[in-house]
Amino acid sequence: MALEQLLSNLGVYVQFTALGDDQALMSSGFPLRKTPAPVGKLPVGETVIAVSNYIGEVSLSVNTIKGASSYMWQYQKTDATDGIWHSLPVTKTHTTISGLESATEYSFKVAGVGANPSLNYSKVVKCVII
Repeated sequence: MALEQLLSNLGVYVQFTALGDDQALMSSGFPLRKTPAPVGKLPVGETVIAVSNYIGEVSLSVNTIKGASSYMWQYQKTDATDGIWHSLPVTKTHTTISGLESATEYSFKVAGVGANPSLNYSKVVKCVII
């Protein structure tokens, strides 16, 4: 633990002393962090799960989407004719929606939200609400 703290302090000293000079930083022997670059459009969530364990409620989850700072869930009744999706922004890969109509099938999809404003939604998953 003490050695790790000393190395961390030395790394800070090297960064401060180099004043942004890449040559000086490379000659220090410390590994360099890569330059931040835009992530671009985020990939689609691959594993979307919808489970109804309680009356009027559904639990939703998706695998972690690399680069996502939050997630935008959308849902609607499967037989909806108006084409309107209800949106629910969340910060985690899982959430619960309550107040849904029992004995009704709903459709769900999710997209990762990142720096790029375009959303890349997953395939629709359907679930009958208890």
